[in-house]
Amino acid sequence: MTTTNDAISKAASALDALEPKAKSPRGMMAVVDALYNKITDAIDKGYSYEEIAKLLEESGCKISASTLRQYYSEKKKASGTARKRRQTARKTDDKAEGGL
Repeated sequence: MTTTNDAISKAASALDALEPKAKSPRGMMAVVDALYNKITDAIDKGYSYEEIAKLLEESGCKISASTLRQYYSEKKKASGTARKRRQTARKTDDKAEGGL
């Protein structure tokens, strides 16, 4: 018979030997991940997040438009296809700089 200490030692060794698992998206994030290209196509065709979310819900994937937008944006950033916003130079007040 093994003692409790032996069992704990074996369990600790087994846990230490575990390799990291690849993280997989869960729930609606997995849906957005799987349908990312099709959602992109729908957006390119002019459909709104609200319309796409409604279509997904009718298909059995209950997701709000705001959650769809958030998950889609996260996937877009992760894939490196997100457009960077153009920064515009701030106009300064002439009076503050000693102008007229």
